[in-house]
Amino acid sequence: MHLSIPGIRSHRVAALWIVVAFVTALALSPWAGHAGAAQARNTSIIVPTTMIPTPPASLPVLRLKVVPPPTAFVNSLLRNVGAKQTQLVPLSKIPFYDQHQFTPPANLIGAFHGTDHLAAFEDTQTGQAAVYPHLGTQTPVAASGVPSFLKRASSFAGNTFAAKGLLPRDSTHYVLNPALPLDKAGLAPTGGSSPTTALLAYVPVARKVGSFLVDGPGSRSFMAFDTEMRVEGFARNWKLGTTFTSVHETRSKSQIAKLIGTQLAALKPANARVLTVSLAYYDGNKGYMQPVYRFTAKVDYSAAHGPAASDFEVGYVPIGKRYEAIPVLGTPVGSPPTDDNPGAQRSAPRRVAATDPCVGRYVVRNDSSSWVSSANGFYSGISSFGGSGWFPNCQYYWALQSQYNPAAARVNSMNIVDSEGHGDWWIFTALQDCCEVINLNPANSYVGDYKVPFPGYGAAAGGSLDYWIIHSCEVIPTPSDTADWYSMWWNKFGGLHSVLGYRTIMYIADGAMNPYGFQLRLGAPVVSAWLGTVISLGAYAGGPTLTMHGVVKKLGRPSTISVSSRVNDSAYDTTALGRASSLTTFWYPG
Repeated sequence: MHLSIPGIRSHRVAALWIVVAFVTALALSPWAGHAGAAQARNTSIIVPTTMIPTPPASLPVLRLKVVPPPTAFVNSLLRNVGAKQTQLVPLSKIPFYDQHQFTPPANLIGAFHGTDHLAAFEDTQTGQAAVYPHLGTQTPVAASGVPSFLKRASSFAGNTFAAKGLLPRDSTHYVLNPALPLDKAGLAPTGGSSPTTALLAYVPVARKVGSFLVDGPGSRSFMAFDTEMRVEGFARNWKLGTTFTSVHETRSKSQIAKLIGTQLAALKPANARVLTVSLAYYDGNKGYMQPVYRFTAKVDYSAAHGPAASDFEVGYVPIGKRYEAIPVLGTPVGSPPTDDNPGAQRSAPRRVAATDPCVGRYVVRNDSSSWVSSANGFYSGISSFGGSGWFPNCQYYWALQSQYNPAAARVNSMNIVDSEGHGDWWIFTALQDCCEVINLNPANSYVGDYKVPFPGYGAAAGGSLDYWIIHSCEVIPTPSDTADWYSMWWNKFGGLHSVLGYRTIMYIADGAMNPYGFQLRLGAPVVSAWLGTVISLGAYAGGPTLTMHGVVKKLGRPSTISVSSRVNDSAYDTTALGRASSLTTFWYPG
């Protein structure tokens, strides 16, 4: 990513900065991969103590309690999304799951759109609920009508959340973020991109304790409206928060800065620079909501400046006594990938049954452990219930360029792939934040890159890949980013159903992959579940921005590209497709 970050270069490294300088050897890192013997190097981590805010004398700690799911409200939306049922029923009674030979837990209820994908679900134990729009059936809104469309949606969202009591009154409060259009454009091989239209207006919710934003896997919600102001999309993962004690800060700003520096140092970067530090709350979606210093940082892992440079981390330092664990950078959640030997004899993917969709995960080497946590979170979600069948862990490797050869028994032999690494327009890396580029755009060339050749991926390309999640910055630009957003995709959709990712910079530890995997397990539509999951993440609730390709944009904007007739597929649909004749992209601008 070629970035210009206002205000950063003007800081001086002086008494106001904490500079952590030390020597690291990447070869000793548990995520060192295949880079070979690395040389020791000096590492500079810069944390400005002037960025550390002064907290109030005391801050409340909230205990969380499950609230019942909003069943009556969700039932009222089923007709809007074309659900087969008129009310939620136990998922175990829906034939879809019986056909796939597993029984969902009794606490999960839902409804299906036809017989092939989930329209809505609730978890009666956690209170979580979601409703998925059936994309493509909405009346489009031309660009001139979007401002009034968004204004109406914001008003309707405020009234609906309040009137239906969907977010309980407690020691927190919520605010509605600005409404966003879900934009759509299509294309055919004989022509260019169709005009951009808006299908839905999404209104995400931000939660606050006093003036402080809440981050973490809990406290997520949104509503999505069509042109008739019918609710076609909804999500709520929200617990009742009640103050039960308070904590206070006893450490100096220098001590906090050193704790932040220690977390960044554990990532073993070449250098790191903190961008922001704010007071916030962390909702782990468990028992407590706790005050934290929330910091973001720009991190580099190589002295080389490749086409995809720098990553962006978000982390937390707790304030006062911790009542439950808060994530710590540099500590991967779960085991790292198994090794890979590209010269080894090919073997068939491991499946419990022949019809199980294989999951493959490929993680950038010699880089942040947050990539490992993200990949592990995805598999934890997609394998969360139903036994060892369906979505077996067929491959989990450190990334190599050779794995992306469509003829290899790696990426193109999987049904679902999670690629974790640094990215930019149509590229991402297999090694650090600079090197071993996988290039999806044959019009551009980079030193040592691997250009993915025709016929691309999928059944018509002699493989199996159906759904590809690229958890990287900016890999899927859209008409909001560049006029020629599409031409390179024709040679990649050799039977692919959908590719999912981001059009803007994202945080590695944004928390997207675990809840998204869980929804895929349920049979949610792949595209709308991705769009709804990312746009409601607490990591982006404050609307952070950076300069990307010369334009200031919001972080964490998801985007997708799909075969036009398959935008509502679930991950269970592994229908062998021919080469794409029409593609559709969805995204949020801004």
